[in-house]
Amino acid sequence: MNRSSANRLLDDFIYENSRGDKEIGGIKSKTIYDAVETITRASKGWGPIKNAAVGETVELTFKFSPEEKGKKIALDLESRAAFKAQLDRVSDVANIKFEEYTGPDRADLNAVIISGLWKTQGGGIAAILQLMG
Repeated sequence: MNRSSANRLLDDFIYENSRGDKEIGGIKSKTIYDAVETITRASKGWGPIKNAAVGETVELTFKFSPEEKGKKIALDLESRAAFKAQLDRVSDVANIKFEEYTGPDRADLNAVIISGLWKTQGGGIAAILQLMG
């Protein structure tokens, strides 16, 4: 099975189980799905996207903290692939990086920083609407 087919299968699995209690890499698939939806929606008001020209690539960074407070996020390869599959579903994101959040807010000690390059499909809000499908 080539990588593209494997990614499609993972993507389909996450999509079909996004409202369920199944886990991927120790994180509920619904949590991953909801996090990506939140990332997509949250980016609407960000200046870099709002002011981007058609086809421009901007770097965005998001802090993700699951609803399951107190649960350590193990960003293993499986959960990283799950995030990437969902991000690929709604946008054109490249060079995605994952790192643990080490900021001062103790409530977010289990958070994860997700960053990457986001290529706009149009200008301003139109870009976001197109990215969201």
